[in-house]
Amino acid sequence: MAGNGPTDFQALIDALQQVLAGHAGAEAGQQVLNILAATVQQQASQATMMQQHIQNLEAKVSAGTGSGANAGLVDTKTLGRVEKFRGARKDWADCSFAFRAFLGGVDSKVVEALHWAAAQTEVISSVVVDLADAAKGDPPPEDLRRFN
Repeated sequence: MAGNGPTDFQALIDALQQVLAGHAGAEAGQQVLNILAATVQQQASQATMMQQHIQNLEAKVSAGTGSGANAGLVDTKTLGRVEKFRGARKDWADCSFAFRAFLGGVDSKVVEALHWAAAQTEVISSVVVDLADAAKGDPPPEDLRRFN
């Protein structure tokens, strides 16, 4: 018997009631077993489909560009460009918010870096960055040192 949701459960309940009431013989017991087997098979099939769906989603997320847990979740082409800051103090709050939101969509680690930079009270040099990375247990990649 193929699984088809609530009607399977209703058929199971009806068959069990007949068996428990003593109105049915061995045939009703076999029907209960058949319904249970079909239900188990249906649930196993659904579990397999869910596992495949999860694997597909994981593959899509890992195929994204960038780094970090949220990398590649937002296509920057769909976001458009961030409006250029023209230097007016009254525009700073909106412009900086839009810029941080844009970067957060690209890679959450960039936003973390911006917050870290904003909290610094001294000039940020490559030495300061290296010390902060080392304190987190995350030494900077060698290829980035050439930009300092």
